[in-house]
Amino acid sequence: MLVLLDSGHTRDHILAELRAYGPLVSPGSYIGHSTTSYTLT
Repeated sequence: MLVLLDSGHTRDHILAELRAYGPLVSPGSYIGHSTTSYTLT
């Protein structure tokens, strides 16, 4: 199973989604969010 979260993009919203949906994801499956952050130095 792959669960892809893509609604809010703030830290608090992503954390809330992971806490809400994380327990529903079975072992061997994946959960992720489409927000990507890059730091250029």
